[in-house]
Amino acid sequence: MRVVELTDGFLAFDLDCMHSVGGTRLALDVTREETALIARAMTYRHAVLGRRIGGAGATLRAEPESRARVISRYVEEIHPLADRRSFLTVPDLGTRPEDFHALPAPTSAGGSDPVDDGPGTAAGGRSPAATALGVVAAAEIALGGLRGRTAAIEGFGVIGSAVAAALAARGCRVVAVSTRHGSVRSPSGLDVPGLIALRERYGAAWPGHASLAVHPPAALFTVPADLLVPAARTGVLDEDRSAGLDVAAIAPAAHAPYTEAGLEVLRRRGVVALADFVCNAGAGLGPQAGRTVADLTLRTLRHDQGPYAGARELAEDFLRTWLPPAALPVAPPLAP
Repeated sequence: MRVVELTDGFLAFDLDCMHSVGGTRLALDVTREETALIARAMTYRHAVLGRRIGGAGATLRAEPESRARVISRYVEEIHPLADRRSFLTVPDLGTRPEDFHALPAPTSAGGSDPVDDGPGTAAGGRSPAATALGVVAAAEIALGGLRGRTAAIEGFGVIGSAVAAALAARGCRVVAVSTRHGSVRSPSGLDVPGLIALRERYGAAWPGHASLAVHPPAALFTVPADLLVPAARTGVLDEDRSAGLDVAAIAPAAHAPYTEAGLEVLRRRGVVALADFVCNAGAGLGPQAGRTVADLTLRTLRHDQGPYAGARELAEDFLRTWLPPAALPVAPPLAP
């Protein structure tokens, strides 16, 4: 793992290899550790898809008024890496495809192995719908169907709102969602199109403009639901929070939402805790995202230690086919 400091954040390369692809995240409180964890999660995502690509991750700090300046400076800093195809980036939390239009797109990379997860790229970005297709397909397999089920979504941003829309289209009631400004809930189901319209108008601060009681963001994890979709930050499912969840399955859209202790609590409780690097692997797969992620999910569910262990085995078996033992990751993408 190599982590370098940028002017306004960090850039991490998980493997010492020719090509690395990963997301760029923008938030007020990013850390070196979070950046490294995102890079590791990307390595495992590439591996379950059979791609000989290293994981990478970048995190940027910016206040809303300095966002444009920080993005511009970051693009200038990484442009030489992108031109050499040694680091190609895609949007993550807080960034958008248009932020990276000046950079080469991952599908344009050369080499005998693809430096992208597949087709469907739009000028360096990903369709949130493709990510949502994968997450929802994984959830459907885990729960044996979505019609009549309920879901709570942590992080109602670009990806979280796309997941909510996809769930609602399959007959699943979205009963709680959150942003960093608060969470809202309704046992009978939220008006997903209405909340998306509020988000488009007010950004992450939309809960204050909804005609609903606003609870603290973390209160989302106390809402009973069949499905939980973590779609924001790393490490949110620690030991204490995992012990208090009232859900049957977890299908992460975000990178590395589990801590090691939290994952073990979920396994002992019988919660179907799917691997983030399988659920969000549809990000670059376009229309086939749902089918591919569903197939991977079925394979991981057969593991006697649970789907996360099954996904880890898939990824690490593939990594051993092209990396020497000394270069293999020492641990899966679990938060400390």
